[in-house]
Amino acid sequence: MRFQGTDTYVADEELKLAVNAAITLERPLLIKGEPGTGKTMLAEEVARALAKPLFQWHIKSTTKAQQGLYEYDAVSRLRDSQLGETGVTNIANYILRGVLWQAFASEEQAVVLVDEVDKADIEFPNDLLRELDRMEFYVYETRETVRARHRPIIFITSNNEKELPDAFLRRCFFHYIRFPDKDMMQAIVDVHFPQIKKRLVQAALEVFFEIREMPGLKKKPSTSELLDWLKLLLAEDIPPEALRAPGHLAAIPPLHGACNAAAGRYGRTQGRRARQTEAHAPRPRGKRRGRTRHRPRVGRVAEAPRPRRRAPHAAQGDRAPAQPPVQDSRLVVPDGDGGLRAGARAARGEPEGRRLLGVRVEDGSHSGRAPLRRVERCAAAAALAPGRGAG
Repeated sequence: MRFQGTDTYVADEELKLAVNAAITLERPLLIKGEPGTGKTMLAEEVARALAKPLFQWHIKSTTKAQQGLYEYDAVSRLRDSQLGETGVTNIANYILRGVLWQAFASEEQAVVLVDEVDKADIEFPNDLLRELDRMEFYVYETRETVRARHRPIIFITSNNEKELPDAFLRRCFFHYIRFPDKDMMQAIVDVHFPQIKKRLVQAALEVFFEIREMPGLKKKPSTSELLDWLKLLLAEDIPPEALRAPGHLAAIPPLHGACNAAAGRYGRTQGRRARQTEAHAPRPRGKRRGRTRHRPRVGRVAEAPRPRRRAPHAAQGDRAPAQPPVQDSRLVVPDGDGGLRAGARAARGEPEGRRLLGVRVEDGSHSGRAPLRRVERCAAAAALAPGRGAG
């Protein structure tokens, strides 16, 4: 039982040797390579060539290793128990077999495909070490051990997006699919398009490999994209001269959307130009918010030129009742809290000839941000000047 390739899949000698070695050693075959090089199709062609059943398990970012073995459907059992269905007491009726269990229970040797194992969590390969090594697992709900009747042929593909654990790699036979050269690519094209014109294939292959050699490509076009491009060229009846026109490398080739690398490079160039144009464009200036100017409070008396210290405000419930103004020959201005501020400084030992500046605010509002309407400045100590009476 050896794999020699098929009429629809062209495999080189190294790939054939790797497949046959994995079958002989009874180990999983871990295949890496560029996207679109035929890793997934290899398992399908091996199953078809060897006439064996194929079980595919496509891995996602949310896939758990337990799903490949089995799953216990507790929700369905609860619903059936509420409806009074028969067979609820048998828990085996609610065990859903996974891909590996189906392959283990197969009457003949099966082929298992674990596609894109690097998409899952890093612990996903570690959870399958015992199952891949001994080909058995334990079911806790039914308390039974499931063993493989025939050891399956397992193909595990990876796009090398994440590093796989060393313990997992030790249990696999590894092979890297190299990108085909021009002769191998010519054979692949002949298999898929036997009636295509040779001139068109030669021109397309030259442009294709020239695109792959362009510097700065984030993702190079693969084999599958070349086949899609050729299919579009045949559908639109593009002549070979259109691919080899003067300056073909400076422009985008016809139907370049099939080759994601050329389309991605063109899109990045256009996006970079748009960002540069937007960066040099004048930006509209918004309205600047003005600052709120300080406004004096009602009834405050300030000393010029030295600022006067303010007494701490009392709580609203502890305010003292307003007192009548003190009759004095000096200026007295009531403050906003209802208290009194005497202009006389004699009690503090200050000379009588000191000039005071009084500020009186009329028709003012202190609710929210309402402005004060009128502020008058008056010479408050005119009567206190030396040589004048209190009048």
